[in-house]
Amino acid sequence: MVDDRLTDHMKQVLVLKHEELNQSEIAGLLGMTRQAVSKILKTIPERSRELPDLDLLPGNYLASIHRSEGQKE
Repeated sequence: MVDDRLTDHMKQVLVLKHEELNQSEIAGLLGMTRQAVSKILKTIPERSRELPDLDLLPGNYLASIHRSEGQKE
């Protein structure tokens, strides 16, 4: 289960990684560098990388990330 002490960025990276995006794609969506994504993934304990059932997330979670990216352009 995901640790409550994870930051919002860490949680977003985990969800997108679970969706099989690579680090460059995650970085582009979240407006950060690929190196920042790599560092985030390295700082997350292995036990916290297992996600609960994604059906429990709000239905528009991934869509909201995509919308945010569109607004930055």
